[in-house]
Amino acid sequence: MMRIKPILLSIGLAGAVLPVMAATPGHFPISTDNVAATISASGMAVAPEQITFLTEVVASKPAPALKLRSVEKIGSGRLSARMECIASDECLPFFVAIQTGQESEQQIAAISARYSPAGTAPRAAAVVRAGTIVNFFLDGEHMHIRIPVTCLESGAPGQSIRVEDKSHRLFFTAQVVNGSAVRGRLQ
Repeated sequence: MMRIKPILLSIGLAGAVLPVMAATPGHFPISTDNVAATISASGMAVAPEQITFLTEVVASKPAPALKLRSVEKIGSGRLSARMECIASDECLPFFVAIQTGQESEQQIAAISARYSPAGTAPRAAAVVRAGTIVNFFLDGEHMHIRIPVTCLESGAPGQSIRVEDKSHRLFFTAQVVNGSAVRGRLQ
């Protein structure tokens, strides 16, 4: 009996401490209120109770500004919405499920047509692909540096992408110049 008490005490403490330790500093959960407000602003009235996250979604700051990318019907009375932060460095794109409930079929069809993946404006063709090695030109007031880097994202000319050095220790945000070069600035 004496051994069981410390074991039970340590299990109880672990159960209380581990969820607190799991919360990563600098990561803030995105709320269903924030998602519902963004979807409602796009023309479809949605309550936070109708939103279901398909995975845990976090951002680098609390309550980031979101935009609705696409909406697809996934069944009777259910929609799938692709969301992303307006500032792409605040969160990764994510999907939510929307239980439509009492919405009319015409309203669902209208929002689905307006935000369908096929109806989105075409993006400029990517000239660099994720995983390719390009030259990173880092410009300063009196200094110009060229570093071979690996692209972590695909990108078109003028678009900002993330890159990393060959040692995988340094990460940069760079602007795509062409298929073999990206550019950054020293502040």
